[in-house]
Amino acid sequence: MPTTRQYARDLVLWAVRTKRAATISIPARLKNAPTQALDEDERREIAHRLLCDDQLDVRDRVAGLLNLLYAQPFSVIIRLTADHVIVREKSVLLRLGKEPLELSPELGNLLQQIAADRRRDGRIGQIDAPWLFPGIRPGQHLSHITLAARLKRLGIRSSPSRTAAIGDLTAEVPAAVVNRLLGISTSTATSWAKRSSNAAYAAEVARRSDLDE
Repeated sequence: MPTTRQYARDLVLWAVRTKRAATISIPARLKNAPTQALDEDERREIAHRLLCDDQLDVRDRVAGLLNLLYAQPFSVIIRLTADHVIVREKSVLLRLGKEPLELSPELGNLLQQIAADRRRDGRIGQIDAPWLFPGIRPGQHLSHITLAARLKRLGIRSSPSRTAAIGDLTAEVPAAVVNRLLGISTSTATSWAKRSSNAAYAAEVARRSDLDE
């Protein structure tokens, strides 16, 4: 579906072509170009709150952690079903890429909670649905816009969180492994990791310059 930016760009190009406006333009957005990463201290603080705060909605906690720690976009999170969850004797795994990913015990427990009860609580015409994040309408998953609004209240925005998570993950394991476990393309993981590394290096250089002054 076209974004507001794409509609605006088409409108400007039409206005220029029909001489209804001066020569102006909206630059095309670069593909696979990550936005500024979420500050690492802030990311850790939010993740800790999601893991420990029982007052928060459990689905918001799981969705936020999948975005913050495993770089999953909201569009992927809302389409997760019970079939993506694999429960073994001592571990919980989630199938995001080609191979299932073993989750931490804390996140695994939270995921089991929402996988065990997928009914729309308190709604007329409840039905069993496969979605881990069910929406308002019976049988449909939560909308991308609704999830984004809910997580924004917790300080989570998809792109900055994903950029930080990918940079962190690819610093520990090869991009190919990230691809197999998280479903993020190898080229995207490599590109984002390189950008995050360059940004971190630039920040370190700036910090040392400040200390030398």
